[in-house]
Amino acid sequence: MTSRYDLPPTFNAEHSNMCTTRAMRPCAGEDQRKTVTAAPHEGADKVTLNMNAWQGIVWALAPTVLVGLVFWWVMAAIVRADRTERKVYAKIEAEERAKRGLPSKN
Repeated sequence: MTSRYDLPPTFNAEHSNMCTTRAMRPCAGEDQRKTVTAAPHEGADKVTLNMNAWQGIVWALAPTVLVGLVFWWVMAAIVRADRTERKVYAKIEAEERAKRGLPSKN
């Protein structure tokens, strides 16, 4: 008879560096610096893994950069529209002053 606390049949106690407690902490006295090495995927080499890292970095930064570019484009359009509006308003004001015979602002 097995209880619900029994380990699964695939568990290999010789290769485990974890205690079987609920917290799954490393056992007392064991080396805390054990490293786990995983085999790379079939056909993967260091160059491919390095490119995947760069792709991850690019995909992580792309949204921020794109939002920044859109913000810059919108702000540049607003400033350009304001500058154009001020030029047109100054031209209209100069024409109206000339019509009325008033001196120019300059």
